[in-house]
Amino acid sequence: MKKETMDILSDFSESQYRNIKTIIKEQSKVCDDVFFELNTKFDLGLDINKIKINYKPNEKQMQINYSNDTIITITNKARQEKHNKFNYINVTSYHMPDNAFIEDKSRYNKMLVIHNMVNKILTLFSHQNEYFNDKFLFLEQVNNEIELKNTSTEIADYFRYGVKQYLVLQQIDSILDKGEHAFKEVWINNFTNKSTYINKIKFTKNVTNTYNVDLIYNDEVLSSSARVNETTLIDYINKCII
Repeated sequence: MKKETMDILSDFSESQYRNIKTIIKEQSKVCDDVFFELNTKFDLGLDINKIKINYKPNEKQMQINYSNDTIITITNKARQEKHNKFNYINVTSYHMPDNAFIEDKSRYNKMLVIHNMVNKILTLFSHQNEYFNDKFLFLEQVNNEIELKNTSTEIADYFRYGVKQYLVLQQIDSILDKGEHAFKEVWINNFTNKSTYINKIKFTKNVTNTYNVDLIYNDEVLSSSARVNETTLIDYINKCII
């Protein structure tokens, strides 16, 4: 039943993560469409086919990419504000070659196109900031939706971790009761602090509440200690649980 609970929680988390990725992808496409409207309305003359927006709701940020390179980042820096108002813009540094020394005309022309695009977007953002933000106001609802999904995913992951830890503790208790545990081979530091390859651990409790522990590989005892405390024994068991 506990294993089934973990599977249910795991499936829920994975579905939420996929759903969030889909929402972000869809909203990035909507942002592309809005930018197309802005380009038309203000006659910016941008090559929209080369411009894509990558919306990042967790940072309340949109990255404007030109030919797959991030050129401009526009962010809501005042996160305490009620609305998703974009009030900060950052231009990624790019090299503008000196015309007197240019040899690669295609590279120079590309830089001019980027420079022209940056200037137009900066001007739009500065002169039409209120209109710009109004067009992207729908992202506030998207942020709220994603935050709710993230919260539900975190809760599911928290419970899944708790169930997993409980199952591990149950397994450790069972091994402590049996006094031995066989497993797939693992490398482990033995009682002389040397790396040892083992596939079984066996132990008995002493009258002093310490343990006599054998580290075994294929029925051959490779390392032993007669005074292992329970904390150290549990640490060894933890490393042997696959």
